[in-house]
Amino acid sequence: MGQKEKFLTLTVNELLDYSEGFHPKLTLLELQEAGLANEVQSVYRKIGGIYELFPMNYRWDIQRQDFILELDEELHFNKYRLITLDSSLYNNYPFFSVANYRIYCEKYECNCLKAGSWGGKWKSQSSEKQFLQSGPDGELNGNGSSRWRQRAFYDYLKDVNSLVRGIKVIRISIYDQFHGEPLKFILEAQDKKKLKKYLSELFEKYEIK
Repeated sequence: MGQKEKFLTLTVNELLDYSEGFHPKLTLLELQEAGLANEVQSVYRKIGGIYELFPMNYRWDIQRQDFILELDEELHFNKYRLITLDSSLYNNYPFFSVANYRIYCEKYECNCLKAGSWGGKWKSQSSEKQFLQSGPDGELNGNGSSRWRQRAFYDYLKDVNSLVRGIKVIRISIYDQFHGEPLKFILEAQDKKKLKKYLSELFEKYEIK
């Protein structure tokens, strides 16, 4: 857990009664019963997935009984995530601005490259098995990064989770603006007063108490 996520978690705990929830990963049976298995498999293939059956090994950022909060930093915005956002599952998706996220993926991929063009941020043992093997570090042409592909797919699965189980999976981005200021700056400055105002408005919007 990074410093921004730690600060965010502490502030959420101060605003709401602390009642950590547990939301297990989706199962293939759930996806099949919801009629979404084929769509998920299609997205997996589009971003370079090579397993016969797509992997489902993601983790949550902040879990509560009635909602999940995901903080998306630099590594979550790139061309692979943009592909997942073209899925029909995002038609009228309620828990973040898909339009803004598409812009972030196109505008800020350079920041993703600065933050994740080497080591485990570029490829890992699991991502190299699940997706096309990575090209040279930092080279986006050709196969690019298997770890970026994996992260984009897991973000997609988390969003699918909200549709299958009816749980609110709310995404916030470091590039989101609060009264003209990027959320990234508020988190880096650990400005608790501003963050509480931001979260209070967010929770009111999604009817979280």
